[in-house]
Amino acid sequence: MQLETSNNTWIILYQVYCIQWQTSSRPSIAEMYLDEEEDADVNPLGHFWIEGDSLAPPCQAELDVVNGILDLAEPYITAESTLYDLGCGDGRICTEASRRFKCKSIGCEIEPHLIERFRNNVHRLDLADKVKVVQGDLLELELDQIGVIVVYLLPESVEMIRSKLIGALERGSVLIFNTWGLKGIQYKTKATCGFADNCNLFLYDASCLI
Repeated sequence: MQLETSNNTWIILYQVYCIQWQTSSRPSIAEMYLDEEEDADVNPLGHFWIEGDSLAPPCQAELDVVNGILDLAEPYITAESTLYDLGCGDGRICTEASRRFKCKSIGCEIEPHLIERFRNNVHRLDLADKVKVVQGDLLELELDQIGVIVVYLLPESVEMIRSKLIGALERGSVLIFNTWGLKGIQYKTKATCGFADNCNLFLYDASCLI
């Protein structure tokens, strides 16, 4: 028996096929970054680090830490907000924030191989209208947009931009520190995340300055 199929049915089937193809061809955030971490050829000297040669630790935030940071940021961020990541590495916090909250994000990184990864990931995730990639010295980055600022820097590096961070708090931004907080200022909220809850996160807002 020959089955008759209407034009509308074929159109619906074609639309479903297109959606499935687009979904399957776009990697999940976990697949994308785990693949990169397993690729030693991208930066074979990435794990060799001399103390004092960088403002930030020589490692990316793990994906469960990324999610922990964004969970902490969620009450303070909307689609109209801007999220900064200082020393953003491959930009995973920026890309995931823009995917999750539909917000703008700005990531600043100086290492060329990480900037290349960051730009590639923005392209792969179709986030060019949401994510700004800044290659340069984070000490020179202006934090003029009010939103959430993610900081994963060594304590001495934090002190180098302390006045800039305090100014951002005064203007209404929220700071989220990974591992090390803002010296001499009591945080508003502390959270733990990561494997065995071994990573501390500290959140500051303008009320912490009173």
